[in-house]
Amino acid sequence: MLLTIALDDGRTVTIKQSEYCDDEKRFHVVQAYASTVYSAQGTTIDGDTFTYYSTAMDRSASYVEGSRAKDKAWFFVNGQELDAQCGKSESEKFSNKASRLDLLARNMKSNRHKVMASEYLDELANDDFERNSEKKLGASKEQEVSTFL
Repeated sequence: MLLTIALDDGRTVTIKQSEYCDDEKRFHVVQAYASTVYSAQGTTIDGDTFTYYSTAMDRSASYVEGSRAKDKAWFFVNGQELDAQCGKSESEKFSNKASRLDLLARNMKSNRHKVMASEYLDELANDDFERNSEKKLGASKEQEVSTFL
């Protein structure tokens, strides 16, 4: 059976209902809305969520998207985008799904938290302070040892 859907812009889309049935051959159509990862933060969705995964998503974004649904969270991944991320050409695609899953897991595990320049300066200042303190501490220990001997 075919279903024709009229879009807001006047176009129509026709789909086969059989391609969108659940395991019991039931066809459910509900109105749904799209949102960004950040606007979904703090929201709980009754039912499933569907996420188009991008390699720009890090650990935080993946967690927010994956934890919004009360039921299932589905991630749709573009394999070509993963291939391109590690420099694979169209002819050198990953040999198996396990390689792509490994890269996907590494992406979802990475933290791309943006840091302000002032935070870098604070970190550098702390590193210099610790390094200088270690040098002074090391020098005083050497003096103690030579005095003891």
